[in-house]
Amino acid sequence: MTIFWRLILAHFIADFTLQTNKVATWKRENRTGMIIHILPHPVVTYALAWPYLSMPWVETNRVHLNGWVCVALLTIFHWLEDEWRVWSIKETGSPDSTGFFLWDQVVHLTMILAVAPTHAGLKPDLWVLPVLCVVLLSHF
Repeated sequence: MTIFWRLILAHFIADFTLQTNKVATWKRENRTGMIIHILPHPVVTYALAWPYLSMPWVETNRVHLNGWVCVALLTIFHWLEDEWRVWSIKETGSPDSTGFFLWDQVVHLTMILAVAPTHAGLKPDLWVLPVLCVVLLSHF
C-alpha cells in the first residue's frame, strides 16, 4: 500500500495543485489545454514512485507490468477519462456538477487501485498522509 498512497498523493498534486483555473478552462477548449493538464501527472507520479518503478506492480499468469508501465497506463487512462468528461459536458449538455466531479475522481482512484501493488508494504510512508491532508485541505 506504500505505492498506492504515493499514487494517490501524486494524483491530487497533479490534478488539483498543479491545475490552475486557466488550465482547467483551457483543457475544456482544446487538445493543447488537455495535454498541459495531463503532462504533470506522469512527472509527479514518476518522481513520487521512483524507488518502486522497476519492481513488478501487476502480475498475473499472462501479464507482468512494472511501475514504469503502470504509470504510463495511469496517464493514458487519466487522459481518456478527462477527455470523456469534457466530451460529456460539451456534447450532451450535462452540467459540470459536484456529482460529476466526484464521479471523475472515483474513476481516477479506481484506476490507481487497479495498478497499485499490494505486496509493497501495508503502511504508507510517514510523510505521505500528512502531505496528502495538506494538499486536500488546501483545495477544499
